[in-house]
Formats: sequence, structure tokens, C-alpha cells
Amino acid sequence: MNSKSKKIPLTFSEYHRLHNVIHSLSENWNKNAGRSCVFFSIVGAALMHKHYALNAKVVCGSGAVMLDPKSETVISWFKQNEDGTLTIGPEAFHAWIECDGWLIDLMAPNYREAMIGATFRIPAGKEGEKPTPFVVPRMMLQKPIDRTEGALDDMSKAGDCVFVPDRDVTTSIIDRSFDRPQLGDIINIAYAWHRPLPKKMESSITITDDLGKLTTIALVKRDLVGAW
Repeated sequence: MNSKSKKIPLTFSEYHRLHNVIHSLSENWNKNAGRSCVFFSIVGAALMHKHYALNAKVVCGSGAVMLDPKSETVISWFKQNEDGTLTIGPEAFHAWIECDGWLIDLMAPNYREAMIGATFRIPAGKEGEKPTPFVVPRMMLQKPIDRTEGALDDMSKAGDCVFVPDRDVTTSIIDRSFDRPQLGDIINIAYAWHRPLPKKMESSITITDDLGKLTTIALVKRDLVGAW
């Protein structure tokens, strides 16, 4: 059972700033906004510890979020087997942050990119119809964990979600991530650049690699339109 704090861990503005900083760093190193959940979660949890003194931890597993009931658009991180059953595993996983009974997905504003190349399941009775185009809005996802533990079939409203943590997948993914020595350097860059509100953010940060090459990373300012 998760011990939930009544107070939401991050304000909308704090979440927004964290997302923009991590997205800007991700664009420099990962170049794949729709597949950066581990990067967002590890760097985000580190910043939440460092700059907001929050008990944030990275969790991996599977999940699904209802994006648009009208077009029945759902983003999902489950592995679908040939018999139609869904399972959890390193082949299809997602990473998020848990903090005092709350689930925080700092990559949620990038669900639009994550949907690129997605496979759409045609509902029964609508075979032959083309999926209704749906542009995923850039929104925050931060919910009490007990609101993310339901059944997939119960998701009916935009923002309804189910997340299923897996301890073995979490350990494997995090260990593999820190096999990259560069990740520790990126976290230190994030520490130096990110400023907790109400402090003002610098519009860019300049870093130097081992060969003395200078790189300037500009802050990508993305607007978020609400919360799932």
C-alpha cells in the first residue's frame, strides 16, 4: 500500500519547468522525444530530490492512458501476445516517478511523439474504417497512485490510466541506464541548469566535452495546456 500525501508533489509550473529542462537535455543526447521515458524519469527524480527535497523514485513497468475516448485513442506500454493477452516485460515498458503516493510522468507532454508509428487496433464493428486523426495535446500527468490501479476496461475518460509496476524490470532498466557513464554527467548538468521556482531559469547552458568542444543547449519552451 502506498502512503499518499494529500499535497500534490509538484505544482503545474514546477512540473512544466522540469519537463522543459529535461526535454531540452534529451533533445541534445537522445533525439527521440517519444522514447525517452527512462531519461525523463531518472533525471526528473534526481532534480526532485536535489531541488525540491522530494522522495522521488523511478519505477518501470507497463501502463496505458486513455487519450481520446471519441476516437478510442489509447497509448499503451504492454506487450500483446499472439493470443491477445497483455504482459509486462523489458520488450514493452514505460518508466515514471512515484513520490509519496503520487505517480508523475514527466514525459507525458511527449505522448504526441510517442504515438508516431503506433499500431492502431480497429474496434469490433468498425473494420475497414480509418482511425480518426487525433492530435495529442501536451499535458501534465500527475495522479494519486490509487487512481492508476484500476482495470484497462474501466478507462472511459481522457486521462484515465492504468500503470503496473514491475520490480525486476525496474532494476534491469535502471542498472542498464547507469551503465552509460554519460548519464551521471547529464544529471550534474541538469543540477547546474535547472532552477526551482521562483528562481529565474537561464535561457541556455554551455557545456564542454572531454575534447574541449563547446556546446550550447537552448531551453525549449513548450506550452502545456492542462493535465490528464
